[in-house]
Amino acid sequence: MPATLQRRLRGGRWVVEFFHQVDDPHSHLAVQCLAGLRRNYDVDLRVYLVPAPAFTDNPSAGTYLTWARRDVADVAAGYGMRFEDPGEQPPAALVDKARAILSAGLTRASFPELAHSVGEALWAANGAALDELAGRHGADTDAAARAREDIGRERREQLGHYSGGMFHFAGDWYWGVDRLLHLEARLAELGAIVGAPPPLAPRPALQWPRDRVAAAQIRVECFASIRSPYTAIVLRRLLEWADVAGVTLELRPVLPMVMRGVPLSRSKSFYILSDTAREADRAGARFGRLIDPIGVPAERALSLWPWAKSRGRGERYLLSCVEGAWADGIDLGSDHGLARVVERCNLSWAEARRQLAGDAWREEVEANRETLYGMGLWGVPSFRVTGPTPEHGSWQGWGQDRLWRLAREAAERADQVVSTEA
Repeated sequence: MPATLQRRLRGGRWVVEFFHQVDDPHSHLAVQCLAGLRRNYDVDLRVYLVPAPAFTDNPSAGTYLTWARRDVADVAAGYGMRFEDPGEQPPAALVDKARAILSAGLTRASFPELAHSVGEALWAANGAALDELAGRHGADTDAAARAREDIGRERREQLGHYSGGMFHFAGDWYWGVDRLLHLEARLAELGAIVGAPPPLAPRPALQWPRDRVAAAQIRVECFASIRSPYTAIVLRRLLEWADVAGVTLELRPVLPMVMRGVPLSRSKSFYILSDTAREADRAGARFGRLIDPIGVPAERALSLWPWAKSRGRGERYLLSCVEGAWADGIDLGSDHGLARVVERCNLSWAEARRQLAGDAWREEVEANRETLYGMGLWGVPSFRVTGPTPEHGSWQGWGQDRLWRLAREAAERADQVVSTEA
């Protein structure tokens, strides 16, 4: 529905809908922005409680939730917020209690503050604090609270999404604090801004090591897929950052998720493409003329990876492939298309053609997948930072929107080397 029509139908006010999943860490981070959203913009905020997404959209409950807790704990401070990973999900009884409290307060103006307080108590597994909140604010019965979740689930499905922690406005979806900047920009564009407030959750800037010699001791691994639109819009920026920073970068390609048995629903596919487009626009990355390289095209392109790497063109070749498929409309399944991505890396297509029949690439790509899964991750692009010594352990993260976090980790590790040697 066009934004102007939506506004007319809502009595002249903009409506932002938020879908809160009680036991979702990303939802907890997002509720910390609700009060500011209501304060800084002339909008009606409507909140729905929703259940966890079906695992047709995620690999497994345990894997996904473990990653979510670690991810939120890792980035919260960068957004000026807080979350501590307790190492496990809250007990079911406390989740039920939290749901009941939030259900009772769902339509109150004080809901943002209540949701924050309830989330703090829940993630601290503080049953006494939840009891105190229930006593002050009330609590619905479990049946009533779950009925409210059903209403939220139905509304979410009606609007075409699947996840918690999501904002919806004028036909577009925004995932938690990581996409709040896009929502704020849209509201400002439509004149819904009150005064001139700063963004509620600006994305942190990239950091750079002070010393390239020290930075060379820091290893950055990037797990990438030729079929990943998110990889396509971040790989060039990653390569440019690594070149200037001086870190040791290793690209580790894997097969596309659906070719590894990770399910991907239609609604998730649509969201990923629309989200990638606006992220690309924000970053100045090329994206939009695409030919999906699923299946044989991805395998053909990957079969040339070891050869291109042996010729010192591995990084350029992988970049040429992903930008070819997602920005230039090149069919990687055809000889003509594959020749284009090869030759623009100053490589020989005649030589490349002789590599297409080989299977040597499969062992390396499978080893990369096993390493990725061993890190507790499954999507791409994913990153791991290690060094300067094994004793420093590793940092890992997932998502093109975590480039800032990767850069900060690498810079801090490199700067530690400088401080130690000074």
